[in-house]
Amino acid sequence: FIKYAGCDNDGNQLPDSPMKGGVAVFAAGNDNFDYDPLVSYEPIIAVGAFGATGNKASYSNYGDWVDVAAPGGDAKLGIYSTLLSDNYGGADWQGTSMACPHVSGVAALLVSYFGGPGFTAEECRTRIIRGAVPNFFSGSRYIGRKLDAYGAFTFDMDTPIQEPVLAWAGPLPEEIGYRETVELPFTVSDPLGQYVSLTLSPERPGLSLQEKDGRYSVRIDASELGSGSYTLVITATNEDKASARLTHALTVLRNRAPEVLQQKPASIILDGPDERTTLPVASWFTDADGDALTFT
Repeated sequence: FIKYAGCDNDGNQLPDSPMKGGVAVFAAGNDNFDYDPLVSYEPIIAVGAFGATGNKASYSNYGDWVDVAAPGGDAKLGIYSTLLSDNYGGADWQGTSMACPHVSGVAALLVSYFGGPGFTAEECRTRIIRGAVPNFFSGSRYIGRKLDAYGAFTFDMDTPIQEPVLAWAGPLPEEIGYRETVELPFTVSDPLGQYVSLTLSPERPGLSLQEKDGRYSVRIDASELGSGSYTLVITATNEDKASARLTHALTVLRNRAPEVLQQKPASIILDGPDERTTLPVASWFTDADGDALTFT
């Protein structure tokens, strides 16, 4: 449907078709989850929901796979249905399924105005998503851009997509000890002020992204990560799905054995049964990792 709606058997737009291809609009779901394997399918428009206060609806699924958010109702004020069913008609409901028709309505308006030879579903989809209000919703649970019918109409299709900007913000060690904990600071920004999602690979215990007061870093807990060589990859993706990457190669050293500083006699001779002596064994060894030593 997405590829061939409005087309003949050869994939060409039919003369009386208002649009080449189809636009599929899906509700993001109402479980407050950060993933949905169906709705995260890239070619569709995934729709989150916000409530009457303009904030993310408590139930709306979220994540960087959600494209736009529309009014879906909340506990205080729902969306009235026009269905003539006893179960739905004339009542207010809440959910991302109530947000979806708003997006479908904007799509229909776009087709009614721009539709005709040469108008494509990709342009319709682009206008809906990129014409929406970026970075509108606060918080880390991203539900897409805020749907904007006027923005969809006035969006300039020639506006270039720009990538986020990533950069390391300090010196980067190439090696760290097997028990060290370090943080590698970096900066992230977007030329158009869009929301930017971040991922870190490899996904392993001991590696995590940190953010506090707008400052970002990669935290490395070497004792949890384990010794070995790693290539860290930070990926930043904005609302236009443009991505940038930042990489750094790092080695976590193995636990090194203590070393003998100086050789001592193999035996100690005491003059009598009551004689005692103390041997400064701690001064005979060193440990390159700074570990506390025990002696037997």
